[in-house]
Amino acid sequence: MIKKESISNVAIPDEIKLENHIYDYLNRHGFSEGNDVLPEEMKFCRMEAERLVKFIGIIDDIWEPVIFECDIPYVSFKNIKTGEITEYYDMDLRIKREIDRKVSLINR
Repeated sequence: MIKKESISNVAIPDEIKLENHIYDYLNRHGFSEGNDVLPEEMKFCRMEAERLVKFIGIIDDIWEPVIFECDIPYVSFKNIKTGEITEYYDMDLRIKREIDRKVSLINR
């Protein structure tokens, strides 16, 4: 019987681990526009971006984190009332601080 590799049982490399690179996952140009990620690590990047989305949750009853694919999977925010997509670095300072507060808990 051939065993399938389960990526949930594989250690995620520190070079792309969410706890070490939160703001790379909040930036479409993160990880030097993907140049700092090996092809075999890309599947882990997607997993980490999904983890970040779950961790952040909806902000201020308006902003839903969503994953986009560019050079790497990254997280932007969708206004659930208007459908507008905004990246972390373009958001209102109060909203950014709320996101910062939530992501600061990841390492705890």
